[in-house]
Amino acid sequence: MSATSKSIPLSLAHEQQGFRLLELPDELVDLLKKPNPPILQLKSAAPNPSQKTSTINGPPAVLCTPSQTYHVRQLQTSNSIHLTLPHPTTDKHAAPTTELLALATCSSTVELLPAPSAALPALCALLPIWSALLPSDAPLADDLRATLPDQAHVFARVPFSQGECLDAWRELGAFEWRGGVFRASMEDRVRLWGAVVDACVIEGFVLGEMFQVGELWALVEEVGVPRGMLEGLIGQLAPMGEEGMDEWGVVDERRAVRWVGAALLETLARDQRVDRMKFLEQWKEKLPEKWTKSVDIELLKDISTSPTPSTISFKDPNTPAAEAAEGKPGKRKWHERFAAMRKR
Repeated sequence: MSATSKSIPLSLAHEQQGFRLLELPDELVDLLKKPNPPILQLKSAAPNPSQKTSTINGPPAVLCTPSQTYHVRQLQTSNSIHLTLPHPTTDKHAAPTTELLALATCSSTVELLPAPSAALPALCALLPIWSALLPSDAPLADDLRATLPDQAHVFARVPFSQGECLDAWRELGAFEWRGGVFRASMEDRVRLWGAVVDACVIEGFVLGEMFQVGELWALVEEVGVPRGMLEGLIGQLAPMGEEGMDEWGVVDERRAVRWVGAALLETLARDQRVDRMKFLEQWKEKLPEKWTKSVDIELLKDISTSPTPSTISFKDPNTPAAEAAEGKPGKRKWHERFAAMRKR
C-alpha cells in the first residue's frame, strides 16, 4: 500500500455467521441461466425404516439436477475469506466514517464433481424381493410391512437424481403393492414374460404394436404376480421415450430379445454351464416367432463365457477374471450394462 492510498478499517463481528462458497460446474451454471431453471436437490443416503443404518455406499451429500448427480466435496483453503458489509464506525472521538464489518469467515469451499450413476445397486439395497410364494391374501410379515410405502419415499432415500432413480426403478422391475415397494426376482420376471408370450400367441396380441395393458393383464393374471410387476416389465422393454405409459404399452423388439436372453442366461447358468444349442432353443421359445430371427449369442458377449465350444455360462461383467475363473459368485450387475445399452 502506498503512502497516499487510503486505508479502510476492518473489524470482526462478535458473533460470526457460517457460510460456504459453492463452486458450480459450467454445465450447471448454464442450466440455472435458462428461462425456467429446474429445482435442485441436496440429498444423502438414508436407510430403510426397517434398518438401523444405511446400506447404501456413497458420499455424505450430493446435489441433484433432474437427471444428473454431483458429489459435494469440501476443500480447505489456506486463506480465510471474509464476508463483509459497510458499517458506520462507533469511535466517538473520530469523525464519522464507514468501516467494513466481517460478518462471517469461510475457511473452506465446496465443489461439485459429476458422480457416476449407481442408482441401481442403491435401490437394490432398499427394496425387498417380492416372491410368488407369498399368497396374495396372506398377512405381510413384519419385515415386509416396514418397507417404504411408495416410489416417492424410495427416491427420497437414494442419493441420485430423479431421472437416474427412475431408470434404475425400471431396470429392477420395481413396483408398488399393498402399501409397500418391491422389486421382482429374475425368476418371476422370466416366468411372467413366458406367460405374456403364450397369451400373445393364443389371443393374437402383437407386442410390437400398441396394446392395452389391462387386456394383457386379464390374460396373464393367473400367473400369480401383482399387476405392478407386469406394468414394470412392459415399461422396461418399451421403446425409448415411451416407458412411462400406464394404460397402453408397446414392446421394443431389440430390447426384448436382448433382455430375455440375458435374463434366461442368468437364471439357467448362473452357477453352472449349459449346452449352447439348448440355451438358444430356450431363448427362442421365450420370444414371439417373428422375433426369433434376432437371436444372436453375440448379444450376450459381455455377460457370457464359453467353458467349452459347446457350452455357455453366465459371467458377471464386473467380476475380476481371476475370481470368475475360480467359480466364485460375484455381484449381479449386468442390469447396469443393459441400462447403458438402452441409452445409446
